[in-house]
Amino acid sequence: MLQLIKHSFLAAIRRRFKRGEWGLKLLLGFLIMYFGVAFFLLGWLVLPELAKQNITDSVSAIDLSARFIIFYVVSDILMRFFFQPASSVELRHYVLLPISYRKLIHYMMGRSMFNFFNLLALLIILPFAYKLILPNHGALTTSFWLFGFLSILVGNTLISAYFKRLFAGNFRAAILMIVVVIGIFAVELIEGVSSLHISEKVFGFVFSGPLAIALLAFPVLGYLLQHRFLMQHRYAEQWQESGEDQRFWNLLEFSAKGKVSALVANEWNLMIRHKRTRTLLLFSSIFLFYGMIFYNRTTGEGSAMEIFVGIFITGFAAFNYGQFLGAWEGRYFDGIFSRNIFIEDFYRAKFRLLAGLMGFSYLLSLVYGFMEIRLIYLHTACFAFNLGLNSFLLLFFSTYQRKPLDLSAGSAFNYQGTSALQFLILIPLIILPIFIYIAVKMFFGMYAGYLAVGLVGLLSLALSRLWIKGVSDNFREKKYVMADGFRQKE
Repeated sequence: MLQLIKHSFLAAIRRRFKRGEWGLKLLLGFLIMYFGVAFFLLGWLVLPELAKQNITDSVSAIDLSARFIIFYVVSDILMRFFFQPASSVELRHYVLLPISYRKLIHYMMGRSMFNFFNLLALLIILPFAYKLILPNHGALTTSFWLFGFLSILVGNTLISAYFKRLFAGNFRAAILMIVVVIGIFAVELIEGVSSLHISEKVFGFVFSGPLAIALLAFPVLGYLLQHRFLMQHRYAEQWQESGEDQRFWNLLEFSAKGKVSALVANEWNLMIRHKRTRTLLLFSSIFLFYGMIFYNRTTGEGSAMEIFVGIFITGFAAFNYGQFLGAWEGRYFDGIFSRNIFIEDFYRAKFRLLAGLMGFSYLLSLVYGFMEIRLIYLHTACFAFNLGLNSFLLLFFSTYQRKPLDLSAGSAFNYQGTSALQFLILIPLIILPIFIYIAVKMFFGMYAGYLAVGLVGLLSLALSRLWIKGVSDNFREKKYVMADGFRQKE
């Protein structure tokens, strides 16, 4: 076991520190430190102060913390399902060595405990326990409370890894998980029914005494399920995608006539055939519910934050795909380079694909009109801005791509092919509409700000031919540099 730990440590050091991309590594390091400090302050200052304002004779600190357990469990499992990479070991390096497969499985499951999600959770739980639970309930009760939360934390890690392996490549199962989570959150909208109240009564009682030890059954269940699954799927051919699921994706493919339409159809078909892009599309669908967190809660009516949320909701799928727009074809860029394809047609096809992603997101976002009718005006303005300006900015920035994407790599927390450019691209896409809205709203009001954001997008869309020509000319200047960059091996 110690040898396995040593091998993994050396592999991580060689992989992360003996390669280039130091700019990206420094940026990621800064983001890790930023979120670490932010979550620590959340557990040390923000949450204890908020909890103190709601503590009464009938509602204790433990009751308040238990109120959100159900939401935490389901949302944490969902986030881990999409973002937490499943721990793995290169089995081919060990199959001829005298190491039992059970030991490798135990090592994989143990290593999965050390991840960014668990670190962030601990940075909230431990300070919160010290600042609020310990002074109000004493050391023994605090120990039970911590034991219960840590059991849930470990259980979430194991259960989410089990779901990730069980539903690998299964789009419909992932959609079902999202629907279940949305259903749990939607229960709060039903009058007379409150999952918060149920969670507070049940887990408040469990966390305050020795019954918290019973929560150990949750991680034990996750361990047994994952151990059994890995033992039954020890060979690579057992991880093949099911034919039934592949037929589902085949239904989404289409063909078209005409040069531009054929290019759009070809790129769409490639997107839905590859796991990395399919995961990207599925993850983007989650952000359609982004507004449920912010609208009328952390944002005031007509605040600039609503423009930020609207831009994200109506354009996140296109942003997520478009920030790598040139890199998706990086490995076979020379093939495209040598074909009889007009560069203008190539970028028109890219624009139509981005427009389709934005249009689909916009149509789904119209359901926010049931919350408040003005949100339809907001999303319409943001969609017009995304379609008319942001889509062309994505095309323009794609001519500066130099790193190809490895289409055989995993999709979760995979930064292969990523550079600082991907982060810098998003700044003008989001900041510019906010500035326009604030400038107009100061003098003419909220709806005039919406109108100004939408009109800027429509004006830019009217100049689409100039945009396509400008992007194509820029591509012609940089195509040899792009081709040379895409040929390089990381």
